[in-house]
Amino acid sequence: MAGVPPIVYPPESSASQQVPTPSESYQPSTAQERHESEMAKVLQIMAKIEEDARMLNLKEAVKEFTLEVEFDLAAAKAS
Repeated sequence: MAGVPPIVYPPESSASQQVPTPSESYQPSTAQERHESEMAKVLQIMAKIEEDARMLNLKEAVKEFTLEVEFDLAAAKAS
């Protein structure tokens, strides 16, 4: 078939390379994008800390309530 260009295949070495995931290959190109990326990471960390703090406060509240109930039960049994 005249006029049809031959098929050119890439070398074997490039075919065996792993393709990076979007998160691995993406590098913010501007200072604004880098800043936004860092801020997003900071906000995620802050949200995790706030969630952990709420859980700790809940555990403390349950512990205090349990001690009060035990004290009330002991007082009721004594009377």
